[in-house]
Amino acid sequence: EVLAAPVQATHVVAAETVARDRVESLLQQHACDLKGEAPLLVTCAWLVESLAAGKFLDALPFALRATSKSPDRLAATALPASETTAGEKRVQSTDFSKPEAHGSSTNSPLKRPRSSASAVSPPQGIVEPAARALTRSDALDVELSGTSGCLNTELLAEFEALRTHYSAQRTEQWRERQYRKVVATLRSLPFRIANLEDLGRPEASILTGSHTRARVEEFLRRGSIQLAQHLQNDPRANAIADLMNFGVHAGKGKYGSYVGAATAEKWYDSGITSLEELARRIEMEPGLLTHNQRVMWDFRQDFSVRVPRSEVEIIADVVRTAFPADASLEVCGSYCRGAADCGDIDVLVCARGDQSRLTAEAAEQLTKSGFLTSTLRDAHHISGTHIGQWMGGCCLASLAHRRPELGAYTLHRRLDIKVYPPKLRAFAQLYFGSGEEFNRSIRLFATRLGFSLSDQGIRKATRGKNDRGDSVVMWEGQPQEDPSGCAWATEASIFQFLGLPFIALEARGLGVTVARLEELAKLQAKRPPEEECAVVAAGSSSSSSSTTALPMAAPSSSNCWRSRGVVALDCEFVGVGRNTGGIGGDRNALARVSVVSYSGSVLLDTLVQVDEEVVDFRIHITGLTQAHLDQGVPFAEARELAVGLLEGRVVIGHSPTHDFKVLSFSPPGQLVRDTSSCPQLRAPGLGRSLRALSEHHLGLKIQDGAHCSVEDARAALWLYRSVQDIWDPCCPITSTLSEPIPAAPHLREAAGILSAVCTEAGANEDLAAHFDRCASSSHGYAK
Repeated sequence: EVLAAPVQATHVVAAETVARDRVESLLQQHACDLKGEAPLLVTCAWLVESLAAGKFLDALPFALRATSKSPDRLAATALPASETTAGEKRVQSTDFSKPEAHGSSTNSPLKRPRSSASAVSPPQGIVEPAARALTRSDALDVELSGTSGCLNTELLAEFEALRTHYSAQRTEQWRERQYRKVVATLRSLPFRIANLEDLGRPEASILTGSHTRARVEEFLRRGSIQLAQHLQNDPRANAIADLMNFGVHAGKGKYGSYVGAATAEKWYDSGITSLEELARRIEMEPGLLTHNQRVMWDFRQDFSVRVPRSEVEIIADVVRTAFPADASLEVCGSYCRGAADCGDIDVLVCARGDQSRLTAEAAEQLTKSGFLTSTLRDAHHISGTHIGQWMGGCCLASLAHRRPELGAYTLHRRLDIKVYPPKLRAFAQLYFGSGEEFNRSIRLFATRLGFSLSDQGIRKATRGKNDRGDSVVMWEGQPQEDPSGCAWATEASIFQFLGLPFIALEARGLGVTVARLEELAKLQAKRPPEEECAVVAAGSSSSSSSTTALPMAAPSSSNCWRSRGVVALDCEFVGVGRNTGGIGGDRNALARVSVVSYSGSVLLDTLVQVDEEVVDFRIHITGLTQAHLDQGVPFAEARELAVGLLEGRVVIGHSPTHDFKVLSFSPPGQLVRDTSSCPQLRAPGLGRSLRALSEHHLGLKIQDGAHCSVEDARAALWLYRSVQDIWDPCCPITSTLSEPIPAAPHLREAAGILSAVCTEAGANEDLAAHFDRCASSSHGYAK
């Protein structure tokens, strides 16, 4: 009777207990009699829920799956993306009170256009899952994956509505944070949530909380979340959300973007209930908006358009021209995590010197060129820090008079420039490259360990509650030193300090909660120490069976940068200045400097003239006399040669701080590797001396008598190479280096000079024996 009626049928309702084959057979029998569009095959639950809600609900969650025997037009249950706009629901609900809600209307939103099932196919790269019991049609999976890249668009829209509502509530910000995590998870899930069992998969761990799980269960049962539907119909909440984002819901809502909830509520209460009213009020009262708000209002449409990677790279190249050549520059944010496009551009610059001055000069230069078009935050220095920053907008088309190819880039883009000292580079990379949710998780993890982690470093901290009950930092100590001796050269050193395995950028997305970090820390703590030293190579042996040697890392493609960018340093000193108590001298002076390459070849080994009177040659350590120093080169020449080999490279040394001091050289901390403080080189009951470490790990006996700086530099180098893949999992050098060039032959012969002079010794054996007897009966420094 329905099929024979003059009114077009829009739905065929069948009980789930009815044999599916029978229903499909009936439809196939009368397929030629169907008028217009194919009706939707739904369960009785759709009718019950629609009557309860007083309006036609979305039919897709209640659709019966059609088999391959069904007519093609009956399988076409997916609404093409072209019939919806961004931010709208795929299928609109229809109110019974409206005339067009009835099936006789040709404009009914519940109707589907004719289409062939064969025309609906997954895009390239999307693999359809195996057949399973779904509550929605497989065609919808294909349509969603092909249009938005999200397999849970309907569920995402419900949670996005909840997140948007609570973002405007100042008293329930914790709900907004939780819904933001859920939204981020749903956007990237590689599967469609069809039943509650899907929540048990690792990728959906964020959705397993009791509250979130109940919402998902409600959606699977009803096809919607009742609270979200109610909030979407709340005019006040919708108006405040629009005012907060200036109507651009694609915005990220970062600091300086749009307005806060308190301001939006104030506007709404004063009669500004729409964007049109806000525009009129701005014309009447120019001072209604702050400077930052005015910039975001003027460029709201441009800033909402995402930036492709190719344009991000061009913008970064333009910014690079405004900073010194030795400064390093990299793009962080979603770009470094491999996103195809970005909401804004986060540029991290690491440069020596006055960061606030460098930032101000760069901003002035780029503004004069026309590249920077608006300023959100013109503070080039953050109080109490060593950071410079600039935030605002830029436009590549403004440079078209010099580079015509940029004329096509007419949109204004959000740009943030942060300038850090090199010693904070790893912390800045972690902060700006990991994503908001991972940042929250790892900072909270550090807090539970008693530390405060930020882009400024890591410090001991004590947290407590203030008078209002808010958790705040009650006390914060000085920045922590890197116990590995890497001087926080890479992000890996931060993870190691926190007791975590290194988590790559691409793995810092879904599911990395504080609980997950705590699980990883427990697993890391159970690993045997030897597992942390992933070293390869053979042939190294120990001097005794009780010594465990760390083999040398075998040559690999990862060592290419090391052959050019790693050197080892060791210096010998003599005492100058006031001779306290007849021994020592109160200052060190450079007497010999040695630099070796990554392969161990000598690049520099020269004696150095000392301008001041030497009060202690420390001959038992240095083996040097005045005759040796007289054959050396001036200090200025020795320093120039050494610094030329060290600058810009990773410098290996054993307690190299003293070496740098006598050389008057201050390399960036991220390029210094101190083998005396590397945790992988420590052993129970073993001191930190170079001699002990070399004998224990390498089976080498050194410093048997006077020290040789070349031998010591090589020993430190071999120790570094035994753990290099753990210490430097990636290259910390930002500039391009060539192979280090050895000094002239006569500047590499200090060891030969010393051995030649030593052959003439032996004229003071009796006096030496006298002092040897004195040493046996002495204590402390006198011994």
